[in-house]
Amino acid sequence: IDRMVRLLRYRLRVGRSLLLLLVVALSGTAQAAGTSQEKILLKKIVRLDGPSARASPIVTTSKGDIAVIAHALHVTDAYKFEVGSDTLVDAYSYSRGTWQKLARVNFGANSLGPNIFSPPVHVKLTGATDFLITLEAAGASPVEIVSDAGGHWRVVPFQQPGQATQPAVIDASVHGNQITSGANDCIPDCAQGKVTYTTWSYDSAAKAFEPAGSRPTGPCKR
Repeated sequence: IDRMVRLLRYRLRVGRSLLLLLVVALSGTAQAAGTSQEKILLKKIVRLDGPSARASPIVTTSKGDIAVIAHALHVTDAYKFEVGSDTLVDAYSYSRGTWQKLARVNFGANSLGPNIFSPPVHVKLTGATDFLITLEAAGASPVEIVSDAGGHWRVVPFQQPGQATQPAVIDASVHGNQITSGANDCIPDCAQGKVTYTTWSYDSAAKAFEPAGSRPTGPCKR
């Protein structure tokens, strides 16, 4: 009888533990993903923005649920010929049953065409609400970080001593609160050039990413 009682108590403890894990998992998923209504309304905005539009996941923050939509706005000349496109990122906050636009971040005119975006990715680099935007151009993958760090939505620049400030880095990957990028010197050509990887950290005083370290590697293996 004692053995049966101990077995029954053990099964009850296991059952309660599994139930608690299930509740936590379901609660965390609902909080991170947003409600079904939020997703439906966000998809409607994406459709209105055109075929190039891509939405980020819905992110729950201390300021409410946030999402961004990246898309291309075509630029035409006086004769209605397309001469390029502007890359735009719109930041939205969900409030009172609707998505309200907080800001529009314009990357500037460029030669990138439609349907070139991967969905924006939520990252944690500045301590604010950050999204990684990946573009495609000339075989490379420029990455820009759109964030409300510093109190307003903007592209967070990358600055290195002795070099011009740049809005994007190439072939980037995120590790924790740092972002690593690769730069090919293309000497004697890009196929045989050396790639230097730089790790960037956000500097709140400079309001920009600054190098935390760099390391050269051998010839590019692409």
